[in-house]
Amino acid sequence: MFQRNDSLFVFDYYRDQLMIFDKEGRQLDSIPIYHHYHPKETGWKKNLIQDRVTGQIYAVMHLAGYTYIRNVNTTTGKLEDKVQLEYRYVEKVEIHNNEVYYIYRPYESPLKKYLYKERLPMFYQKQK
Repeated sequence: MFQRNDSLFVFDYYRDQLMIFDKEGRQLDSIPIYHHYHPKETGWKKNLIQDRVTGQIYAVMHLAGYTYIRNVNTTTGKLEDKVQLEYRYVEKVEIHNNEVYYIYRPYESPLKKYLYKERLPMFYQKQK
């Protein structure tokens, strides 16, 4: 469940729907979603995150050690703009103001983990 401006987005994977409610709790729309099908092929690990500044919702996919960020279109329910993060085996992915932050331990570095930042190629305006 995510909030953007005065709308509430509820992902109901049991019914394959994204339901949208207004601030009064009235259902405005329901959109079919299918990005959770075939998790082994897509890398879907039941992980959605939201950029609190822009309000955009992203699906995080893991495939062959790489992490992919995909924007969830809340109008169509489809995934868009597949972005691969630079490093493999990253941890704790978060998105803030169109930038991805994550923890990564460089190869052959026994203990030190570092915070990395990457700018997303797509740009979204701040929410109201």
